[in-house]
Amino acid sequence: MEESEKIGLYMRTVLENYENLRGASPKELNKPFWDLVVISASDEEQEKWYNQQLQLKYQLGDLPLGVPIICKADPPGPRIGSGGGTIVLLHHLYQIYKEDLYKWKILLIHAGGYSKRLPSHSCSGKIFSPLPIKLVRGGPFQMLDLKLAIFLPFLELMGPGVFITASDDIEVFNMDNLQQFQGLKSGFVALAHPSNLYIGSTHGVYVIKEECDKTEEQLVEVSTCLEVLQKPSIDLMYKHGAVKRIGGKDMVYSDSAYWFCAQTARKLANLYEEVSPIREELCVYGDFLTLLGTKTQANNQQKMEMESSLRGRLRECLTGINLSILKLNKSKFYHLGTSQEYIEGLRHNKELKLELGVSEMAFCKVFGGEGSGYKKGLILNSIIHCDSCIHHSSIIEYSTLTTKIDVGENTILSNVSLDEKVEIPSGFLFHTVPVRESNETEVKYVTVAFHIKDDIKGIQDLDHIKYGGVSLKNVATTLFTAAQGQVMPASLWFARIFPAAPTMEKSFLVTIQIVKNIVETKEIQLTESSEVYYSMADLISIKDSDAILEYRKLLAQQTTGQSID
Repeated sequence: MEESEKIGLYMRTVLENYENLRGASPKELNKPFWDLVVISASDEEQEKWYNQQLQLKYQLGDLPLGVPIICKADPPGPRIGSGGGTIVLLHHLYQIYKEDLYKWKILLIHAGGYSKRLPSHSCSGKIFSPLPIKLVRGGPFQMLDLKLAIFLPFLELMGPGVFITASDDIEVFNMDNLQQFQGLKSGFVALAHPSNLYIGSTHGVYVIKEECDKTEEQLVEVSTCLEVLQKPSIDLMYKHGAVKRIGGKDMVYSDSAYWFCAQTARKLANLYEEVSPIREELCVYGDFLTLLGTKTQANNQQKMEMESSLRGRLRECLTGINLSILKLNKSKFYHLGTSQEYIEGLRHNKELKLELGVSEMAFCKVFGGEGSGYKKGLILNSIIHCDSCIHHSSIIEYSTLTTKIDVGENTILSNVSLDEKVEIPSGFLFHTVPVRESNETEVKYVTVAFHIKDDIKGIQDLDHIKYGGVSLKNVATTLFTAAQGQVMPASLWFARIFPAAPTMEKSFLVTIQIVKNIVETKEIQLTESSEVYYSMADLISIKDSDAILEYRKLLAQQTTGQSID
């Protein structure tokens, strides 16, 4: 825990530096910040929705001023992935900013997708997911704030270029004496974290050139990369020499964020002119970084002849570009992309709590006086009754609970409103979404619920798909049929299980009854109060964005005491 405490001290300084920029101009304060922030989106609807959420953050005083933050959707058509999206984005940005683009330090956050494995963040987007970080300045902290903050120390190492990061992970680190690494102005520079072999098998792993023995381990080191392995087996890691003995354990250096210089950004932007339209899915990790490294590039010509035209041209574009590895020897990498990871990271991981300064309650209001009950869970951006009993492992976010409730373990309540007492089963995620069909004038509410171990994303055989551990086989023929008679994929994401109700409160009560039936009888019993049922996929399309924002504004006003125009 000593290492986590030291990381926590460094990260506290990083977050405090960012806090001073919220609602202020970095330029006027003469503080380093990104010249441009770009957030990718899956489609135009998500792009529009991201911009609406950004506007609310500006109203709350959450974001630095005078710095452009652009949301941009992938082009319509086949999925092009984060790699294809990066090429398209760079070309698009050049059309707007011309040569100025290559003079700036740009943060590019890949935030497309719909968080299918953590559906409480599907509608808002992972980049706008709440985090239990309590700062004095600005409104509720979200993943976007963290991304804007934690990479600021690397600005002094970067020249003009593009810093790439995902939207559902957290990097924490302890660093010092960065001035010695001022030569990292060209090519690619990748952050690397000491990780166990299991983590290595699920991420990218750097094969690093052997360095001379050192008498003292440094917090930060720069090494030459020989090659990059993408989700390698443990045997392959040993075979390629990726495994190092660190602290008496076999470890590897795994990937996270990285940056590349302006010259490389120009080459990728120009590449679009040659390969557009992009029809293949590329990854900024699996298809970009794996083309780099001194050992890999020695064999590039032969590989180019065997690849598709797009990947061959990408390899040719990146040939000759150096990849330096910035080894953050005292660092950690956390992924919060699933319900279980979200609970594990924010509730069970004591190290992350120290490293990130996780607060038990952030931007909350306790309703009903002091009370005699107890609150042990994580409460984010919510109003909660003082006598509520919440298990330590559970999370309440964006919710209004004006009556005493009992919440079991490993439970997530998101966007939920309750005004009557109810016992909530353990192990489920509940999330309420306001919806409005195109032909309707009134908003309705649908509460979805999934067990945190449900495979929501996976497409399965109808005979094997389960919800809350119970087979859907007997009701599957109606669950996956669209209004036009089209049969949808057999996935919980497309399962029409959840009815609508006129209020948030009634919507929750209807859905929790379905869940209680599953827990008590091991059977799916859909309520008869509605003729129309919705899936999580439906809610993405028909969510009422204005209603979501109004609810968030109301919560922010009540929990922070500030007036929002």
